[in-house]
Amino acid sequence: MYTKNRLIGFLKDLDARLDQDIEIITLGGSALSLLDIKDSTEDIDFFIKGILYVDMENVLDKLKDKYERS
Repeated sequence: MYTKNRLIGFLKDLDARLDQDIEIITLGGSALSLLDIKDSTEDIDFFIKGILYVDMENVLDKLKDKYERS
């Protein structure tokens, strides 16, 4: 499960690994958790803008072990 704090940690880790500014729009349960409407979510849903898919995939691959579902 992903709580608000865990989602924020993910976004900070993501930001630390990017060398460019991107736009992230959170969706579904992720957005509701960040807005304190929901306690947690089962997955991380987001839309990204400003980065090539392959580049984002490489960054996410580096984070996958830390943010696997628990």
